[in-house]
Amino acid sequence: MLHLVASLLLSQSGPLTVASSSPSGACIINSNGCVTDGPGSYGNNERCTITTSVAVTLNSVGTFATESGYDYLTIGGTRYQGASGPSGVALPAGSSFTWTSDSSVANVGYVICATAAVAAGAPPQAPILSPPPPY
Repeated sequence: MLHLVASLLLSQSGPLTVASSSPSGACIINSNGCVTDGPGSYGNNERCTITTSVAVTLNSVGTFATESGYDYLTIGGTRYQGASGPSGVALPAGSSFTWTSDSSVANVGYVICATAAVAAGAPPQAPILSPPPPY
């Protein structure tokens, strides 16, 4: 129970939040703020929805290994499976993505990290200094 509570607390900070997870704990936010299926191989029949609180760029970190064709992350309508994880995938604030596994072969899984997007804009301008008043 303590592990579950810690996972839920971690899922509430940073740009990613686990909105739903079946079974409970199928997706967690790790100590680095990245979403993962947890240590070891993922389980069968997992379903998770992860949401973004701000605009982010998603990247797979480390090994990405799922059963191709059956176990996948869906981000922005694209399925990431097998050994092909997301790299540089931009999502706006309030977006969600999902993890789905079927009822058989389990693999190592994934770790997906989010970097908050920096708003494009003009660089800050230097202050305009006026000359000192005459004496």
